[in-house]
Amino acid sequence: MNERSYQNADEVIDLVDLLFYLLKRWKSFLVLLVIGALLGSGVCALKAVQTRNAKVAASQTEWSAAGYDIDDEVIVQMEMAAQYRKQYLEQLAYCQNSILMQLDPNSFYEGQLTWYISAGDDTNLAISRFRNIIKSDGILEELQAASGLDCESSYIEELLSASTSAELIDRAPEESKSGTDLYTYISDTGNGLGIIIKVVAPDEESCTQMLSVLREKAEDLDSECASSYEVYSSVKVSDSVQQTANSAYLTWQDKSLTRMYTYLTNEQKLEDAFTSTELDYYKHVYYTESLEETDVTAETGVAAEADADTEISLSFSGMKKYVLIGAVVGLFIWACWFGLSYLLDKSIRTYGEAKDCYRVPMLGRLAVDDRKARGIDGLIDSLYGRIKGSPDTIPYVISAINTIGDERTVLCGNIEYGEVQAVMQEFQKSCAQIEIEDFAGKSVHALERVKETGREILVVRIGKTKKAEIRRELEICRMQKIQVVGMVAIENI
Repeated sequence: MNERSYQNADEVIDLVDLLFYLLKRWKSFLVLLVIGALLGSGVCALKAVQTRNAKVAASQTEWSAAGYDIDDEVIVQMEMAAQYRKQYLEQLAYCQNSILMQLDPNSFYEGQLTWYISAGDDTNLAISRFRNIIKSDGILEELQAASGLDCESSYIEELLSASTSAELIDRAPEESKSGTDLYTYISDTGNGLGIIIKVVAPDEESCTQMLSVLREKAEDLDSECASSYEVYSSVKVSDSVQQTANSAYLTWQDKSLTRMYTYLTNEQKLEDAFTSTELDYYKHVYYTESLEETDVTAETGVAAEADADTEISLSFSGMKKYVLIGAVVGLFIWACWFGLSYLLDKSIRTYGEAKDCYRVPMLGRLAVDDRKARGIDGLIDSLYGRIKGSPDTIPYVISAINTIGDERTVLCGNIEYGEVQAVMQEFQKSCAQIEIEDFAGKSVHALERVKETGREILVVRIGKTKKAEIRRELEICRMQKIQVVGMVAIENI
């Protein structure tokens, strides 16, 4: 043995031992993890309060138009821009909510109800009453409820139409008027007229339900007319729902979208011509006024509430981020603290260190006690035992001591530790040649006893016996020509 080998012992780090050193301190890990998470959530809550207070302070700041000097010509441009903005918002609301704007022109359902009405001189009056079915009070709400469409009742009106056979024939191409279609049949049957009521819908079920409501209204009106007019006759010519296509709806959709983008483009062109000061004035005055003059105000209020809800949800999302950051910081502090504690520990940290670094035969490895840990501690001990091996028993170590000869031998260890003294006394009871003393480097009496016997066995307490004590002991033994015949390690397992 030489002093250089002792100095190299400090540089030996077993990563497995370091891992288990950290794992056995899992309770402190959980504590720091929770503390870090709580601190992270606290920081998030503090930032949220500061942000909210800043927004409240900003919202409470009074705005005054007195500080602005805007030319009359610019005011006119602002009023035009505000009008375009109003029209754009109205058109945007229409495009988003209208059923016609969502209709597929290549595939939708059309319900058609056609009656041939004849009432002599009152034919036109009767036809007008049938035409007004789609304009009667409460019909839109009734149709909306029957259809199940997710829209306001006002948008149902666009799905309805009523026309007479004469109007259809006048609008039809010349070549179709000479055919034998329905319109020709109606035009050739005397003084009567046909009334065609149509309803369109994106699906068959909605179309069928709305047509049934119109059919019921038409049948009630037919009974009423039969009793009101002296000369009255009616024939139901058609009553059907079929899937169809019509490019006219596509043209209508294109025009509506083009109109919306035209309003937006005109507004943006006018706004681009404003200076930053004029634009600030415009937004404070005309943005608010243009919204108050339209029904979009209510929608904006809903949007503001949605923005508030979004802000709350974002704050919760931010809190998750801060909690995670706090937990990671807690983990980092825990790892640094105990990692440094392990590296700066001046004691013999692990059994592997005692066995490999001092070139002394290892006679055995004993546990502090036989109590088995439970839960996570028990799981860690079990895993550690599988990797490092199970501890030895006292009878095994006694047998190992007896194999090194019957000469007097002194057990030297930290007798101030109760577990070390108990183990040494147990060895002394079973081995007549064994004597017990403190380290020779700490006691003159112990040094004299060791010099008399010339043999020594070191007993080290893992985690408590200092490396300097072992080095001093080995150096004294080398100088006094005392033979160190072995080492016994005691550790927490």
